[in-house]
Amino acid sequence: MPYPESSTTDKSSASLVRSRARRWLRILQWSAVSLLLFYSWQVEQACSGCAPSPRHPCRFLMGIFIWLGFLRLLSFGAMRHGVPHIDAATQEDLFFAQGYVTAQDRLWQMDVLRRNANGDLAEVMGRSLVRHDTVQRVFQFRNTAQRIYANLAGADRTRLDAYARGVNQFIVQHRMRFLRNSCCSTIVPSHGSGADSLSIGVAMMAQTLDDHWDAKLAREQIAARLHNSKLEADLYPVGSWRDHPPTGLVVDLTQPHPIPPSHDDDEDDDRTQTRVTPHEDMRMLHTLLRETACADCVPGSNQWVIAGRYTASGKPLLSNDMHLALTVPNIWYMADLRAPGFHAAGVALAGVPFVAAGHNDHLAWGYTALYADVQDLYVEKLDGKGNYKAIDGSWKPLSVDHETIYVRGAKDVIVNVQSTAHGPLLNPLFTKETRPMALKWTLYDATLNTLPIFQLDTAASCAEATAALSTWSSPTLNVIYADDQGHIAYHAVGRVPLRPSGFQECLSRMRRMSGRGTFRLRAYRMHSIRRQDF
Repeated sequence: MPYPESSTTDKSSASLVRSRARRWLRILQWSAVSLLLFYSWQVEQACSGCAPSPRHPCRFLMGIFIWLGFLRLLSFGAMRHGVPHIDAATQEDLFFAQGYVTAQDRLWQMDVLRRNANGDLAEVMGRSLVRHDTVQRVFQFRNTAQRIYANLAGADRTRLDAYARGVNQFIVQHRMRFLRNSCCSTIVPSHGSGADSLSIGVAMMAQTLDDHWDAKLAREQIAARLHNSKLEADLYPVGSWRDHPPTGLVVDLTQPHPIPPSHDDDEDDDRTQTRVTPHEDMRMLHTLLRETACADCVPGSNQWVIAGRYTASGKPLLSNDMHLALTVPNIWYMADLRAPGFHAAGVALAGVPFVAAGHNDHLAWGYTALYADVQDLYVEKLDGKGNYKAIDGSWKPLSVDHETIYVRGAKDVIVNVQSTAHGPLLNPLFTKETRPMALKWTLYDATLNTLPIFQLDTAASCAEATAALSTWSSPTLNVIYADDQGHIAYHAVGRVPLRPSGFQECLSRMRRMSGRGTFRLRAYRMHSIRRQDF
């Protein structure tokens, strides 16, 4: 019979072996982590100050992030053209990495776009940008983005915040470089939260594509001179021979075809274009926002989608060319993003997560501007005591947002933005116009808080894509679609106000209501045309 001491000794020896094994395993793990961190540091040093190049090591990274106390291993790669490919274990990690990698290439652009949207450029560029920042504060882009962000579903806010954390992680890791390169300022770029991404998206897209209230001031000028509603209607046609859905007629493209005859009622013909001398305040605003006023420059995008029956592969063919302003760096940032439940490739707006236009594993889509009429001007009646006359004839207090513009090298500027139930008063932007004029815009509607880009990125069928687009609020866009099941589609997306009495009534009310009328925009319209081909 063995002694008890022998059994105890055996157990102690086994425990000692296991303890040593665990210790060596931890040593090996931390050695591997240290080597990977050292490798990342070496790549960072090699990339310091370099310009992105397909042949440069800064276009290929293995990323390791110490994030929220956990070690996150993400795979980064790059094609020969420098397009980042990101493969992550979770979607939250994916959008964190997208923010980090985009900041690596476009941080200066992202910070300028954010400041442009929020009216914070004067803080780094001085007093010459105060007027510009005043315009952006009056348009309320920051407050609108914060309202949309607050009303998003929790999962959508999580994705936006993950992107913002990725941007801020890059900023933290490179803070000293920013301070070294900023000889006269201690201001470091920032991307505070997901609301900043929405600010960039709202200002870039809505202000670029849906902002044409100045045309209504021009039309008011014309109407005041003409005093002839019929002639005015001729100058502003509301329809043309193009107003019908695609017919889908089969055309033999192997044979020559005569050029179709021109139509006298084609509103796109140069002879029918109205040339109006811009309102003086409008000229100032266009100059301030760097918007060119070229009589012969007509902006526009183009896109098309062809059913599979007309292609060599038998699959639909989609092409999209978004003609936004030519900038350096470019507005768009190409990326290929992959995580469980998500795979999309295409272009993103620098500073905004997801893929704005491109394709996933099942479908492709693209955009052009719809230029729908989503803005109205109201001449309000004020009592000089901080009140305005409401629709029901009662007096209500103006709401006031006290906006502080920080100015580099000068005193702060306070802008008091007054608003009625219709929207903000634009008078701080005017030097000649004296009437209290409010801007009503679908962007300001507190019930419209959706931007379903993620839902479109993850759609797997025509029905899912249509459901996502049906919730689109702003900006108004033409969307084309194709999928691997042979479907093609067109959607006009965005909310467009229904004006019960048409534009003439709107204009008439604008000229004479001064807060006394009962005219209101009550509902919205959204159009959708879909064609299926198998």
